[in-house]
Amino acid sequence: MGLRGSPLTIKPILLYSRYSRVEYSSWRNWGDGLNVDSEASRISSELESLSRSLEFPIVVKPVSAVSSVSEVEGVLSDVDSSDVVVLYAAGGWIEHIRAIASRRPTLVFIRHRSGQYYLWHEIIHARFIRMNVNDEPSQPWLSYDDVIVDDYGELAIRLRALYALKNIEGLRIISIGGVGGWEVGGKAAELAREVWRLDIVTVPYSELESEVKAVESSQEAMDSVRRAMKDYLASEGITVKIPLTNVERAFVLREALLRIMHRYNAVAVTSPGCMNQVIKIAKTPPCLSYSALNDEGYAGICEADFVAIPAYLLLRLISGKPVFFGNPTYPHNGIVLMAHCTAPRRMNGVDAEPAELVTHYESDEGAAIRVIMKRGQLVTVVNPAFNGRKWVIFKGKIVDTPQYPACRTQVELEVSGDWRRLIRELRGFHWVMAYGDYTKELEYILNKKGIEPVVVE
Repeated sequence: MGLRGSPLTIKPILLYSRYSRVEYSSWRNWGDGLNVDSEASRISSELESLSRSLEFPIVVKPVSAVSSVSEVEGVLSDVDSSDVVVLYAAGGWIEHIRAIASRRPTLVFIRHRSGQYYLWHEIIHARFIRMNVNDEPSQPWLSYDDVIVDDYGELAIRLRALYALKNIEGLRIISIGGVGGWEVGGKAAELAREVWRLDIVTVPYSELESEVKAVESSQEAMDSVRRAMKDYLASEGITVKIPLTNVERAFVLREALLRIMHRYNAVAVTSPGCMNQVIKIAKTPPCLSYSALNDEGYAGICEADFVAIPAYLLLRLISGKPVFFGNPTYPHNGIVLMAHCTAPRRMNGVDAEPAELVTHYESDEGAAIRVIMKRGQLVTVVNPAFNGRKWVIFKGKIVDTPQYPACRTQVELEVSGDWRRLIRELRGFHWVMAYGDYTKELEYILNKKGIEPVVVE
């Protein structure tokens, strides 16, 4: 179990035209001469190669070649049972594309230099997106970002984004003790349900308290806790700077949280604040517990901040890697500090970064973690607005992992872009950060959801 989504099902369709010579007339469009069987075989081979290169699961259905309305109608049941259509637009006309794109999300792949020239390289912008006589997009199905020319890397970006969108919708997250998000917590949770279709299940603190006591009173459960703790401490790169009893408390809480998630068939958990009821119930803040859960493939998220949680989950699903949730600071001279006490160690999705087990900063209690992230690493940072209408996105490079008197895991980022503009654009509060560049995937999905992506470059 874990935050691993279900595969994205893809239906590839080759749309082509049949031509017959008519004397003294314009009897063919651009792109004539397609060998349909050969092209369908090539598409299958290319998608098979793409599938092997992706880090998320896809299922590719057989290629269907169509050239008439009746042939299009014959594949619509296959379209309807897919998540996305990849339409290879070699020929055909408006009504053919409309019949497909009006039913399922559709990506139009066009060949310019990658093979036999496709008609829609010439006319997709004017004939379909702008519907012949309009100067602006004039249909609801296809945007400029849904068109890819020659580049399977660009197709992978769209598919990765659509995979994340498919799997965030309906994702169940346990929120223990209510929801947070500064003074807009309730509204933020409602927006998360409405816009992202998150299934937020609120569990009372009393249930967590009962579960912690159940773990403590069970020899079998405590044996499991100590095995998990032993395995964790045996991993390379861990330095322990707190009593082992503090670490054990964190693994008792981890076990209790796992039990609650399994009970509700959830893969994510959060709780408002960190120094209120959780620390009193578990005798530790959830910092190290959440960090360990993130490394194990779940999502343990601070503060029940549903302003930032959709961004956290979307970035997690897009990147396929654990995500760092943290507090921002004021950018200056191209540098900004981000810090929190719950960072995952497996930030690249595989390898554990060096780390120190320490107390939670604000309370100086329990077990938290200082992850020493990789200097020089390219990262993507997302900062959602309180009102949910804008997400600020920027890339940066980790240049230092300092130890200011602040939350334990600290990264200083060199902003890859106009840091002065970043100051003016910042919204909300909490940021989320992942290793790698995922700005295009985020832009694509946010535009689909009617949220303005503000990319600071």
